[in-house]
Amino acid sequence: AALAQARSLGEARAALVAFVEAFDDHHFVASAPYSAPRRWLRRLVGKDRPRDEGPIPWSASGEEACARFGVRDRRFGKVEWTALAGFQPLAADAGSHPFPAGLLSSGAANERQLAVLRIGLFSQQGFPALCAAEWERQHLASFAEDACDDACQETFWDGLEERLLDRFADELAELARGGAKTLLVDLTDNGGGSGIVGRMMRMVTTRQLPERAAGFIRHPHSVKRLTSIAADYAAEAARVELPARQRELYAQVQRRMEAAARDAATPCDLSRMWQLASAAELPCANVGRAEPWLDAAEQAELAALEAREPAAAAAKPVRPAAWTGELVVLTNRWTASASEDFAASLQDAGAARIAGATTLG
Repeated sequence: AALAQARSLGEARAALVAFVEAFDDHHFVASAPYSAPRRWLRRLVGKDRPRDEGPIPWSASGEEACARFGVRDRRFGKVEWTALAGFQPLAADAGSHPFPAGLLSSGAANERQLAVLRIGLFSQQGFPALCAAEWERQHLASFAEDACDDACQETFWDGLEERLLDRFADELAELARGGAKTLLVDLTDNGGGSGIVGRMMRMVTTRQLPERAAGFIRHPHSVKRLTSIAADYAAEAARVELPARQRELYAQVQRRMEAAARDAATPCDLSRMWQLASAAELPCANVGRAEPWLDAAEQAELAALEAREPAAAAAKPVRPAAWTGELVVLTNRWTASASEDFAASLQDAGAARIAGATTLG
């Protein structure tokens, strides 16, 4: 209706932007293109320049190289832990202590100290000081190479992930040595990140983290993706050199992926949503649900079988738990995406208490 009533291109754009913003999800954004004169003016003042891709010369400083990777400081949030009486922060050096952390104590006798550790982003992109230090370290190891090409950059990024996890483990150990029995992980305003979240959540608990149900949209895109994953598992199940049980588990996942693909292909006409007063009246749902492909025992069994393969040596290592005490996760309205995965997985496992406010998703 808003588009139909729009009297100008500007009003039409505003209607679309308002529609997208109503979803309140930072994964989904609308961006209206600038007019040609405004684009020219923005380029003139240095904006909207194309991103500089390709090899990064080793002559670039760590700060310059990390800017090319899109790194910016995301360590701190809105909670000022240092303002609390009795809070003793760990070292403030962003290279050795990238995660702001400290011990909170009221000084009472026999009190159990609380450790606080802030994770601002589950990605290497949130830690510029550590990124710059890793660039300089790898620069010294590059020898005669003039520049860091795409493969080199990928290796650098993987190495930076390992350095970040090294520091995470070191800080957790330092907090434990300080006498803390309970750890509060501050995820307020943490907008998410990357797959590193799975490795970090396993470092704060010794409990088995259950695989959760997955959701997918009933749409050809999901059919294509699920079918492709099923084909990958079918190829693994056909490898005669693998143990029979391992191939059987792969085939089981394949069948469940194929079933999910068929479900994703089921049509769901939601055109009536524009006329109905409540979503409860809709004739169907466009979101499908898939239970974990394997139960916990089968997952552990498959992981043990895969660990015997030669390729397992090249996989990212599973790090041991660096924290074994009580765990609390603090969330707020802007805790989102991968940080919600962190909180939900630990909550589902009974490994942590969740405090604060309902998260974005």
